[in-house]
Formats: sequence, C-alpha cells, structure tokens
Amino acid sequence: TQLGTTNWTIVEDVAGMVPREDNKIELNPIEIPGWNHFTVNNLSYHGQDLSIVWNNDGTYNAPKGYTLYVDGNAVFTSDKLAHLIYDPASGTVEVADDSGAVITGATTATMPNANEVTYASNSRVTQIFAQSGQNVDEASKSQTNVAKGADVEATYETKGYPATNVVDGKN
Repeated sequence: TQLGTTNWTIVEDVAGMVPREDNKIELNPIEIPGWNHFTVNNLSYHGQDLSIVWNNDGTYNAPKGYTLYVDGNAVFTSDKLAHLIYDPASGTVEVADDSGAVITGATTATMPNANEVTYASNSRVTQIFAQSGQNVDEASKSQTNVAKGADVEATYETKGYPATNVVDGKN
C-alpha cells in the first residue's frame, strides 16, 4: 500500500474525518472489530491542529470514548464511535446517526472556514499553489492566476471535461 493511501484510509475512514468548507468538524468513523484504540494526531485542518482519539476502555491516560482535540484541548468526548458534527462556535455536537451516542465535555474552539485560512509566503502549501498557478500569499500584491489561459494538452480527455479545465478555473 502506498503511504498516501494508507494515511487517507486511516484519517477519513477509521478516524472518520469528513473534510468540510465551513468551520464545523464532521466525524463519521468506521468501527473495526478488535480496534479498541487509535489516534490520529496533529492533523492540520483549517489552520488548526486536530487530534482524534478512540480509547474504548479508558486506558492510555486519555478519556474513555471518542475524543476530538483542537489545538491540544479536548473539545468533546462521545461514549461511542458515531457520526458527529461539532460546531466549534457554539460548542455543540450533533449526533447525526441513530447510535444514541452520549456527548460530554463539549466546549467551544477557534476554527475558521476553509476559505479563511492563510499561509505564510514560505510555507510548502503556498509553494504548491504557486506551482499550480494560484497565488495564496496574502502579503503578495499579485493575485494573478499565472496558469489561466496557458497552453495545455492531455493524453486523454472525456466529453465535457477538456484539458483546459485545469487552467481555466472550471471543474
């Protein structure tokens, strides 16, 4: 298995992280028989540090249950793995399935929307965006998309999705 595929499977499937554009955090984990513990630690998400911990029996010096941490602080614990939507502004957690999960310790946290996250001019993310033609360095005066209108070619195109979609901002 490739490392990236393994990471994606653990983060999005096992731990249940569902990427969103708004400031809410959605978790929808898969319960794997025999997995009584897991930790996904130090995820950079919307400019914040997230950790997701499943500690089924309360060992490992952590709360018993399914706990979300934002910037090192526990923001809620669920007594079981469940589909949950956390609103950091209000500190509320919606149980979005029929699991009957009980939430404790819910509190507020800082979490911007995805489009409000900024990156330093020397960060790897800024450099990757620059290589794709997008300037995400807010300190820069140029917001020109240097890839827009560039000549492109592809070995394969499907109907309705020409290679030019890569540089014209369309899906």
